[in-house]
Amino acid sequence: MLALAALHLGAAAIVWLLRGPLEPRLAALDQRALTELTARFEPALAPGLLAALGPQGAVYPVLAGAALLGALVGRWRSVPLVALSLALCLALTAELTWMLGRLADHAAPLVAQPALPVPAEWRGPWQDGNAFPSRHALLMAALGATLVRAWPPLVLIGCPVALVSAAVPVYFGAAWASDALTGLVLGLFVAEAARFTARQAICLAIAGVHRLRRSVARSPALGTPLRVA
Repeated sequence: MLALAALHLGAAAIVWLLRGPLEPRLAALDQRALTELTARFEPALAPGLLAALGPQGAVYPVLAGAALLGALVGRWRSVPLVALSLALCLALTAELTWMLGRLADHAAPLVAQPALPVPAEWRGPWQDGNAFPSRHALLMAALGATLVRAWPPLVLIGCPVALVSAAVPVYFGAAWASDALTGLVLGLFVAEAARFTARQAICLAIAGVHRLRRSVARSPALGTPLRVA
């Protein structure tokens, strides 16, 4: 619980920084990314990008599967830890996106500037209205970090995929560069909080099983106490 509380406090602090001292600099970054990426939207590239690195493509299950496979190859005993960490990453991403979206209202580029050259058919798959933080960038960073923790050599896959994927919603006008950057940073914290919480939950479950076995072995209904290895 301490890890989750620290995660939420840190997220609130990030909101204060981005909407306070850092806002002027991030506004310049947002405008530059809008000019260099979103304003140069090319419909011919959209299907491939969305299918490979978009929120409705295969990138989420591919990264999750790679993390489980990496855990199996690296240390097979860590597979339950990685599986629970991945589930917690999904839950924390949804919860943080909901919470921060109510703390800071940051309309997506497509909402703030409807004239951007992104056809209507490519606007639907992304989160609506408020783009802060980018849910896609956050989840990609969390999955990528979990992938690397599962088996460190996979850093050659996890980091590039997470970084490129974070730029995709900016390209589609679904997020500002600052939204994607915030998502990347929060995703790293989400991955660590999820792993810590998963580890604690597994340790508590193992301790509970051992206590149950000892209590059953010493139960009077079974006669003499049994020896538990």
